[in-house]
Amino acid sequence: MVEYCEGVDHEALAWVAGTELGSGGTLVGSYGSFAEISDEISEVEGVEEVMFIFDEFLSGVDSSGHVIQPQMKSRSKVNGSA
Repeated sequence: MVEYCEGVDHEALAWVAGTELGSGGTLVGSYGSFAEISDEISEVEGVEEVMFIFDEFLSGVDSSGHVIQPQMKSRSKVNGSA
C-alpha cells in the first residue's frame, strides 16, 4: 500500500474534494456496470462533461476506449452501432 500512495498530490486531492465539481465519489465495478453508470450520468440534465481519473492511467484509458465505451448506449452513434 505504501508504494501505491507514493507521490500522491494531497493538495490537488483536497482541492477536488472541496469543490462542487469534485464530489470525491468513486465508481467501482465491472466494465459493464461502469458503462451503465456512465450512461446514467449522460442523461443528467446540465451535465456536459465528466472527468474520470484512473488509478492506472494507461490501462484505464485503454479500457475506457476499447471495453467500456463500446458497451455504452449513449455512445452508440460514435461506436458505429446506431
